[in-house]
Amino acid sequence: MTSNNLDQIDKGIQNRSVLIDMNVPPINDWRPILPRVYENAGLPAPPDAVLDQVVQAGRGSARSIFSDIVMSVNQEVREKHETHLITLKACG
Repeated sequence: MTSNNLDQIDKGIQNRSVLIDMNVPPINDWRPILPRVYENAGLPAPPDAVLDQVVQAGRGSARSIFSDIVMSVNQEVREKHETHLITLKACG
């Protein structure tokens, strides 16, 4: 079971459970991970300051952080693809 509100969980249930604190990792822990998403898509990663903003906006939620990064990568891939199509149309 999981809860974002441990104070609302009955003390008896807490006593019979193993409590694992899932602290938010610091921004520095995300820095080596997020650029790989861009690299795997064949794109240059944005500067650390931009990635730091994404991590801060995600408020520690890996789901939110990766979702934002993947949407950004997908947008860049689409734009890159559209640029190639425009270039090909101009040539042909």
